[in-house]
Amino acid sequence: MNTQSALTEFTNSILHGLDGSRNTAGIFCDLSKAFDCVDHSVLLLKLHDYGIGGNCLSLLKSYLTKRKQRTVIQENYNKVYSNWKSNSVGVPQGSILGPLFFLIFINDLPRSITKDLILFADDTTAIIKSSTSEELIITLSEVMDDLDSWFHSNGLKLNIDKTQVIKFGIRNNKNGNFNFPNLVDSHKFLGIKIDSNFKWKAHLNDLLSKLRSISFIFLHLRENVSFDVLKSVYHGYVESILSYGIVLWGLAPGIKTVFRLQKRIIRIMTNSHFRAPCKSLFRNKKILTLTSLYIYELLVYIHLSKDQLIEDLRFQHNYNTRNNANFRIPLHRSTFYEKSPLYSGLILYNNLPLTFKSMTIGKFKNELKTVLIDKAIYEIDELQLNLLS
Repeated sequence: MNTQSALTEFTNSILHGLDGSRNTAGIFCDLSKAFDCVDHSVLLLKLHDYGIGGNCLSLLKSYLTKRKQRTVIQENYNKVYSNWKSNSVGVPQGSILGPLFFLIFINDLPRSITKDLILFADDTTAIIKSSTSEELIITLSEVMDDLDSWFHSNGLKLNIDKTQVIKFGIRNNKNGNFNFPNLVDSHKFLGIKIDSNFKWKAHLNDLLSKLRSISFIFLHLRENVSFDVLKSVYHGYVESILSYGIVLWGLAPGIKTVFRLQKRIIRIMTNSHFRAPCKSLFRNKKILTLTSLYIYELLVYIHLSKDQLIEDLRFQHNYNTRNNANFRIPLHRSTFYEKSPLYSGLILYNNLPLTFKSMTIGKFKNELKTVLIDKAIYEIDELQLNLLS
């Protein structure tokens, strides 16, 4: 699981709960120096329980335990070193194995917490759904106690004072009469600011601030480098920022302001008039519009997830009809659920030609990007739902 799939799973679960008229909240755990506190002996026992043994386990034990560290301080112009000391806790940070070891270490947490859990490195989030606000408060308290107990018994420390809670809802009611310790309206989770009403205002404000700064950088770069260099910088800084989590906030109310800034940057890159039409610029320079980028990321998410979705949604197997390989759209009660990545993605994916649905992921991405660049889509409407038919 990568960060975007973790965020998507989180959002789909929350919106599904709200659509079912459930009182829904998220607990965002704050752990003290999580990677530094992993007990080697406990980790090795868990690795053994997962079937790793023999020379493989011995190799991992050697990797973890045969490490020493010391402290160095600068005193005037000389460095003073402490004695070397062996370390029995902590996983190596900055390594590929570090996050993997930590995930293995906490992988049995869901056995103790019977709620939806999103586990990504040291970011642990619990999703609580209850019939009433009163029941939600009781369940939140119980889950917080269970989390604290589990982390403590495994040698980790949950910072209760820094662990935040969001009660989600579709209205700006500032949580009404709902009271719980460390209750907040928004929280930054895996680089995305999640707000209680899923309007993404806080995240879009951060995004706009970054894009405004970047647009001024492009003004200076344009005078000194070629367009090819500008385009490389665009993909590295602008498109990477725009694409991250866009399947979550791509239909937010404030998205048009973000799109205006994207067009401003494209005009700067191409040295165009500040009111010049941008459709042809996007096409000619082979850059995805913000809406096209949203469609691209959403369809790639569904294409990558389709095997699991087949299990979850019971794929239609009528191969003699035009609608073969279409997903059944989840039943829902509310219109805001239609903005969830799952629902929006399935609607778009069902409108793809059959040839796209059978492609490998690499070819799927290439063909989809080619079509979307040519379309240069500005807004999603009923006609554009059939954009690839």
